[in-house]
Amino acid sequence: MNEKVDNYVKGLDLSCGISWASARKVFFSFRLKPRTGQRSTHYFFEILDFKDKTIYVYDSMGSVTYDRALEHVKNYARLIPHCLKCLDFGAHNKFYGKRPVEKFQIKWMEKPLQGNNVDCGIFALKFINMRLKKEDVFNFDQSQALTFRRELAANLWAHGKWKQDSGYETPKEQQGHDYGDFEETLCEFFD
Repeated sequence: MNEKVDNYVKGLDLSCGISWASARKVFFSFRLKPRTGQRSTHYFFEILDFKDKTIYVYDSMGSVTYDRALEHVKNYARLIPHCLKCLDFGAHNKFYGKRPVEKFQIKWMEKPLQGNNVDCGIFALKFINMRLKKEDVFNFDQSQALTFRRELAANLWAHGKWKQDSGYETPKEQQGHDYGDFEETLCEFFD
């Protein structure tokens, strides 16, 4: 598995469509695991920018989750440059450059905040969608969350229908995920 990840980052394996070797930015979501004794989890979105050597964070909970999320992101800000150095990433990605980076900077982005304890995943998905389209994330707010949920449901249903009609079969997933059946998607951070 390590060799597959290494080859993907270097651009030698394109199993996920486009490698990091040709990308300036990588979009990814984060999940904060529940604290001991809690069942809820929290999702937020980040952009890893190779040129700016910055991780841009979009967390719809704002200051409520800031400390926990920041600690989570700091680990990646320190770890990613070491992994990229080991892979000689600068030789493969024109945006990254040859100069080694000690750690990525972290920038918390201004964004709309959710007004409840259940929409962090919806906000993360919508932020990803909007940033991919280069739209302003402030064009989305809590009042639009239900509409976006319905849009996601319709798109997932249409995709499932296409798979059924075309005979496409999804490859089996890898074992080893950390999502237990007992976890809920409610954020424990709201009183």
